[in-house]
Amino acid sequence: MMNNNKKMQPGMGPGGMMGQGMMMYGMGSMMGGSSLTTNEDGGIIVLMGNQLFKYDRDLNFLRQVEVKFDWEGWQKMMMQHQEMMMREHEMMRDRSTMMDGQSDSK
Repeated sequence: MMNNNKKMQPGMGPGGMMGQGMMMYGMGSMMGGSSLTTNEDGGIIVLMGNQLFKYDRDLNFLRQVEVKFDWEGWQKMMMQHQEMMMREHEMMRDRSTMMDGQSDSK
């Protein structure tokens, strides 16, 4: 069933959404996939990558927005987390080595 709603943005007609959706899905999967939720008015909101797409209850495209993300801050936080995990791993290994040495002396 083809919907000729005037609210569609250019390129969102037959075949247009599929082509764009496939490209966006590829980008979204690199960032952890895509997500979909329903709205209280019966529409849906789709998150793919850093883009939100809103559709009404008849699946007519309404709007698209970019979700801002602080990549540099995220990378810094991840590096700090990784360093902390490495220190904890070393501490656990040292404790294990100390415990092994104590059990040998008894």
